[in-house]
Amino acid sequence: MTWKRAARLSEEALNLTRSREGLVEFERFFQDAAYEDECEQIYAKYLALTGTIVRGLVQRTVYKTSRLYDFGGGRLLEGDEVLCRRQKLVIVALEYEVEAVLPVEECLRDDHFAINDFVDAEIIGVYKSPHGPVIVLSRARSSFLRLIREQSFA
Repeated sequence: MTWKRAARLSEEALNLTRSREGLVEFERFFQDAAYEDECEQIYAKYLALTGTIVRGLVQRTVYKTSRLYDFGGGRLLEGDEVLCRRQKLVIVALEYEVEAVLPVEECLRDDHFAINDFVDAEIIGVYKSPHGPVIVLSRARSSFLRLIREQSFA
């Protein structure tokens, strides 16, 4: 948290702490601010890692109707409309409490994952959502295959 933001929060906190409800609101306010800061740090970290290979642990497979993001590799801007589609996603844990999605369309033809399998994939996109950053992985792009080949010869 930056010093300017902390100073602004402390000024607002003085106004909120005049009653019991104010104290509850004060606590919620700081928890929300801490969560937003954590999401921004995760977003910035993985945005800088876009185009690199990461290793994660397969957590689960889900079927999701996608309305927020186009996992096909396109960049979305606010206000863009996206067609709804049902797709299979592999959820991969990258770090403690950081999960990424690996759409089945971005997997190799012979890829079959079980829970707790380690998987190497390239970060192809990081998007903001109301629930935190969404990290999208790929194993089928030519850039991933080139990076794997370079690592094997290094």
